[in-house]
Amino acid sequence: MRLSLIFCFYYYITICITCTLEQTIGREYNQKNYQTNSSPIDQFILDSKLLCISQCINQISKCSIVIFDRLGSVPCKLYNEPFVAGNLIGSSSGIVVDLNRFDTNEVTTVGTTTSTVSSIYIFFVLSQVIDGRTVTCSSVDNSNASYTECTNLQEGGLYFPNGVGCGQWSSSSSSSWSTTEFCRKLTGSSNATIYAYYDCDSSQTRVVWNSNTWSTNNDNGYTKILRCLY
Repeated sequence: MRLSLIFCFYYYITICITCTLEQTIGREYNQKNYQTNSSPIDQFILDSKLLCISQCINQISKCSIVIFDRLGSVPCKLYNEPFVAGNLIGSSSGIVVDLNRFDTNEVTTVGTTTSTVSSIYIFFVLSQVIDGRTVTCSSVDNSNASYTECTNLQEGGLYFPNGVGCGQWSSSSSSSWSTTEFCRKLTGSSNATIYAYYDCDSSQTRVVWNSNTWSTNNDNGYTKILRCLY
């Protein structure tokens, strides 16, 4: 079972997300734990309830119950099973969230505007769906509260293009795809910036993301590492 050590950076998530999660997605049970004979489908070392819930939402097709206990050795555990109220037990530090009735079309974030989104992400994980495509990383780095980083960023086995230079770190967004906007979509932060390692090899097909739309082009370079700074 994969454990992810993540130092949380979530100040831009507004209290209205909390309201939405509790009122329109599922039901939260405070000071409770949940008795189950099932093994968790995933578990994370997180110190935020919202981050824990977002992990379940990101894989909602197979996640229906969140157990978050800030005092546990692994605070965030996700399960896929029908919710049974009789399985709730008392816990001074536990929270159980039933997401069995979750509807992605009802999740809204509220800041200066209101918008409907299909997922809540704030950091890279090894595999996640963005605009209908599965984006993968060979490894991720979420150990620093100021950024989230993906090594070997790919979609469908294809790297993203270069558009900057060979064998260098740069804070410049690629001229071939919307690198900065991609980070802003991933993190939910309108102020996100990028720091990327661009490399080169032979001309190959690259996957391109621009303004929520996927396409391909050919490039002899690629974006090897993408760091999204909050």
